[in-house]
Amino acid sequence: MLNSLLNDNKPRKIIFPEKGTVKIDRVLWAGNNKTIIANNCNIVQTTDKSPVMLCQVKRTNYENLQNLVVQGGTWKTKTGNENITFRFEHANNLKFKNCKVYTHYNAHGIELIACKNVIINSCQVLAVNKHASSTSLEEAIQLDVATTRTAPSVGTKFANGAACHNIKINKCTVKGSRGICANRCVDDANKSIQMHTNIKVLNSDITGTSSEALVLHNAVGYKVIGNKIVTENTRYSTPYSNGINVEIFGYSSVSSKYSNTISSNKIYGAKNSIHIATNTSSRYGTTTVSGNKLYSKMGAGSTMVLSGDNKFINKNNSSYTWK
Repeated sequence: MLNSLLNDNKPRKIIFPEKGTVKIDRVLWAGNNKTIIANNCNIVQTTDKSPVMLCQVKRTNYENLQNLVVQGGTWKTKTGNENITFRFEHANNLKFKNCKVYTHYNAHGIELIACKNVIINSCQVLAVNKHASSTSLEEAIQLDVATTRTAPSVGTKFANGAACHNIKINKCTVKGSRGICANRCVDDANKSIQMHTNIKVLNSDITGTSSEALVLHNAVGYKVIGNKIVTENTRYSTPYSNGINVEIFGYSSVSSKYSNTISSNKIYGAKNSIHIATNTSSRYGTTTVSGNKLYSKMGAGSTMVLSGDNKFINKNNSSYTWK
């Protein structure tokens, strides 16, 4: 019944029972032009290894799924289930508001593959249950590129390497093996790539338990402002213990045309609080790092690494030993 309401293109508002529990035994398939109101409702997937909501992949150019709002609700996969909760590909104009999204430490709560114009506001996206492993890299929120290596669900036909654009995460609590990651394809490290652009992470509390709290790979035009960012991993010899890890892999002709901002955050990393680097000849545009309180378990002198021939404005940051 739910899928007959969801999986078409007609404008429709779907209202779940308030203060109730809805148990589902199959995937919910999202269609265009839907507003889902689930205030104070628990939506629980009861089938093992099954996501809660997906979209069918039929086209690219950010036209596959359009105009979806998910408001409220506590969305859960089956206890112990290592599958994702929400996953959408090649989508445009998505909004998550006041949702609680529960996932596993070895899965994603919200996975966006080649999506644009997305707002995640006042949500909790949290890994729960038993931790996967001390080396898990799976993100509670993943912003992915459309490649078969990173996102098999797109299939060969729709794997065009497209990235994510205009993503805003505001006033959220996010916790996973990784917290939030703008992902990259390792196969494209020496190739021309499409960059994620205009990712905003604002006023949020972000935790990575076995890897970085926030990763921005091949992302430009980003703004990271007013957050508390904590990486609990203590693998000091790897970048996985950084609070924020920002790097370019591959080649882009547009990377230097965007300005970037990391400001007014509290950032905790076992190795570095902030690490920004480029691994090819591509460079960032002007990057402002200002007004942050930075903590490192390796000492105040290790809080920040700003490397490569990039343009940095580094001012009014305070560094501390994280005890």
